[in-house]
Amino acid sequence: MIVYHTTDRDNIQSILDNGLLPGHSRSIWSDITAGYDDRYGFRPIYVSNEPGYGASGDAVLAIIVDESDLLPDYPSMYDDGGWERDTWAIRGPISPDRISLYHA
Repeated sequence: MIVYHTTDRDNIQSILDNGLLPGHSRSIWSDITAGYDDRYGFRPIYVSNEPGYGASGDAVLAIIVDESDLLPDYPSMYDDGGWERDTWAIRGPISPDRISLYHA
């Protein structure tokens, strides 16, 4: 299964070299996801099944995951308009060999 993670372009090389780590950084979604971070007990890696969520100028990464990588979803994650139905959280870490830069 391929999912997508949006990040600042400044993070790309580090992620491609080291992978994605949960709890690693704040993002444009940090204020929206804070309540979900509390429910999970840590800051997971948020992903979607469609590329393109995020701010203009952000980069999108394609990530290969197993369904077992996905954390349980909370129905309210898409009730406030800030989330789409197919947005998930991953416990991580995700190794570099499972990540590539997405090009539309």
